[in-house]
Amino acid sequence: MERRAQASAAGTPVAPRRRTAPVLPDAVYRDLLSTLFTMTMPIIGFGILYVVVGLLIYRKWQDGIILGLIVAAVLVTAVRIVMIARFNQAGGVRQDIELLHRWERRHILLTCLFALLLAGLNVRALMTHQPLIHVATLSLVFTFGAGIVSRNASRPLLCILSLGCCVLPTAFAMMLHAASKYDEPLHGEFFAFEALLLLVVAAMSLSSVRHLFHAAVEHLTMKHDLAQLARFDPLSRSSSSIVKNPTCSRMAIHIPIAVGVSGAGKVQHPMRIWKRGNLPM
Repeated sequence: MERRAQASAAGTPVAPRRRTAPVLPDAVYRDLLSTLFTMTMPIIGFGILYVVVGLLIYRKWQDGIILGLIVAAVLVTAVRIVMIARFNQAGGVRQDIELLHRWERRHILLTCLFALLLAGLNVRALMTHQPLIHVATLSLVFTFGAGIVSRNASRPLLCILSLGCCVLPTAFAMMLHAASKYDEPLHGEFFAFEALLLLVVAAMSLSSVRHLFHAAVEHLTMKHDLAQLARFDPLSRSSSSIVKNPTCSRMAIHIPIAVGVSGAGKVQHPMRIWKRGNLPM
């Protein structure tokens, strides 16, 4: 009976385990989130670029929709700046994790809203056949994407949503523009290629975001692990002698790794060098 039970148990298929996303340690999450709320100047700078391009288009067209997009972009930029200021006043990354998640969701919402306004500017510009205006609005898209990837790669969800809100409507409007009738040769082909180029660049940018995120997580995890290792002795589970001695604590901060070589050419443990007083200052 036992053999039959074992055979039946061995014959039953085992359901594959689902892979779940690893949960970041709180210290690593705080470090990753801190970069989102140090972008006051880039937000102001890009807001100015949006207003300048929008005012040039409005001066040429006198279009009410363009004016509405400019006003909305100014309001969203102001709200983003106020949100960063309130985040720092509330304690920054020292707040509870639940509060930090709320701040992050607000940041993602406002960034995606601004991305939609940028896409709206491009969609409105693509309703006409004016290449100079297309160059100006499309340059804003590439500038926005580059800033998102370089400064916000620590939060992949933010990059995916914001790039999607900006790139997908713009590429769709380019496809519609390519299908419109125009007397210039290869007009549709060039705009279709431009839409495809925009999508390919966005996909490559998201691939870079994945690489940068994993590299940042690995670096910060190792940083915090080494900090804990320097503070506590894993054998005795007590505070390390380096932390108890204030002089050595300061030396440990400035000299993360110290390896000495004896006269015979043998590598010595850094703690032995420190005990003899030969550790360089």
